Amino acid sequence: MSTPQPVIVQQITENHLPVFSYTVHAFREAITASVLNWKHLGRIILRDPGLVLQTIQLLKTGSRRAATLDVTDMSQAVMLMGMDRVKTLLNGLPVLEQSLSEPAKIGYTQAVNRALHAAFQARNWAQWRNDFAPEEIYIATLLHCIPELALWASDPAKMHKLRRRVYKEGMSPDEAHHITLGQSLQHYGRQVTLDLHLPEFVHDVLRPENAGLPRVQCVLLAVQLANSVEFGWHRDGVQKLLQEISVYLNKSEEETTRIVHQNALHVAHESPFLGNPQPGGLLAGHVKHAAALLALIPAPDDGLIEEEFPDIVEEPVAVKRAVQSGEKTQQIATDVSSSPTGSVGSVNQVADKRQQDSATARPAETATGAAHVVCLNPQPILYAQAVKELEAGVGKLEANQIIRIAVHGMHEGIGLHRVVYAAPVAKRPYLEARCMAGTDNDPVFNRFQIKLDKINLFSRLLEKPSGVWINDENRGRFWQSVPDDFKVLIKVNSFCALSVFIDGKAAG
Repeated sequence: MSTPQPVIVQQITENHLPVFSYTVHAFREAITASVLNWKHLGRIILRDPGLVLQTIQLLKTGSRRAATLDVTDMSQAVMLMGMDRVKTLLNGLPVLEQSLSEPAKIGYTQAVNRALHAAFQARNWAQWRNDFAPEEIYIATLLHCIPELALWASDPAKMHKLRRRVYKEGMSPDEAHHITLGQSLQHYGRQVTLDLHLPEFVHDVLRPENAGLPRVQCVLLAVQLANSVEFGWHRDGVQKLLQEISVYLNKSEEETTRIVHQNALHVAHESPFLGNPQPGGLLAGHVKHAAALLALIPAPDDGLIEEEFPDIVEEPVAVKRAVQSGEKTQQIATDVSSSPTGSVGSVNQVADKRQQDSATARPAETATGAAHVVCLNPQPILYAQAVKELEAGVGKLEANQIIRIAVHGMHEGIGLHRVVYAAPVAKRPYLEARCMAGTDNDPVFNRFQIKLDKINLFSRLLEKPSGVWINDENRGRFWQSVPDDFKVLIKVNSFCALSVFIDGKAAG
C-alpha cells in the first residue's frame, strides 16, 4: 500500500477558520449594546471555535505580557484586550455559510457540534470535581478539534473519506487515519498547537503520555463521549464509557448518566444555530444534537450512518497489502510499545487476505477484534532523518529529547504500530509512560503502566541492558513472566521490549 501524501500543517493553518453567521450577528449586537456585558461577550465567543482561536491569537500578539498568558477565562481575555481591539476580532474572518462548499460546510458544522458537546460535558465534570479553572478545560476541549476543522476547511474530500472509512466501512480510527492522512489527527493537532501558539494545556491534552492526569483525562473522556454518541446513545462502547466517567466523577452510573444527559440537553439549548437553516444555506437535518438522539431506539440498520454515507459505486477501498502477487498473503504487523527502561512493542500476524474486504463492516464488529489490521509502511527518509538527528545531538540533546526522536523514528521510520517509553516512578513499584507514538486513538492504552511489585519480565530487563522479542518460538518460555494486566492492556501476545540505561543506571 502506498503511503499517502502527508498533510502539510502550514497549508491547513495559513487561513483563518470560518465563523458562523449566527456568531457574527450575536457578536456585533453585543459590542454595540448600550452597556457592554463582558461575560455575555465571552459566552458568545466560546460557542464558536473559529472565534475562540482568533481571540487567543489576537490577545497573545497584543503585548509581551499577554504573549506569556494562558487563556483560562474568555471574559477576562476580552477585557484584557480592551474595547478597541475587541472590535477588530471579526476582521478578516470568513463566514462559514458564505465561504465553504456544501460538503465542507456540513462536515465542519458536524465537527463543531461534537466539539461543543465535549466542551460542555468537560466543563461540567470539572465543576463537579471542584477544578480550579473549569473554563480552561472547556477551551482545551474545544480547541482539541482545531486540526479537524482546519482539514474540513482545506480538504473536505479527504475528511469525508476518513469518516466513511471509520463509520461506514468499519475501519479502526488508527488504520483510517494512517491510510487517509498518513498520520493521526492528534499527530497533526500537536503540530498545529505549536504552529498556532495555542495554550500550554492544549499541548498537554494532545500528548498521549498525559492521559492519566486527571484534568487531561477529563478532556479525553468528554471527546470520546461526544464522538461515541454522534450516531446514537445505544451504540457499542457508550455504556462502558459512562462507567469510566462515573469512576472519574466518583458517582454512581445512574447519577453519572443523568448528569451526562442533562449536559447534552444544555448544549443543545446553548448552540441552537447548529443544524438549523442559516442565511447562507446550511441545511437543517444534516447536523443533529446529541440530545435529539437520547430517545431513539437503537436502529439495526444504523440509519444515521446510512444517511451520511449512502451506498454509492466507487473505487474499492480495501487495503492493499504490501506484497507482490504470488507471495504469501500473510504479513507481520509490528507493534511496539517502549518503556523508559525499554521499548515494548507488539508483533501481530495479520489474518488471511480475505479479511481486507470488509467494506460493509460496522464499528460494532470492529470492537470485537474484527477490525482491519494494516502494516505501517516503513519510511526510510524519516528513519534516516531520526538517525541523523540523534547522531548530531550526541552530547547536545537532553535525554527526553533523545527518547522522543527515537520513539517517533521507530514508529514512523521503521513502521512499528505502537512505541512507548516508560520510566520508573520514584518510590513507586511501576513504570509509567513518558513518551508514546501510535496510541492516539486508545485512551485506555495511554494510561500505560507496568507493575514492578513482583519479579517479572520487566524487572529482570531493568537489571542490565538487555532486550527480548516475544514471539511464537519463545512464548512458552517467557509468557508466564509477563504481568497479567500488561497482557490485557496490549491485547496481543507478541511484543518487543528493550531496557534503556543512562550512565549505568536503569532509566526505563
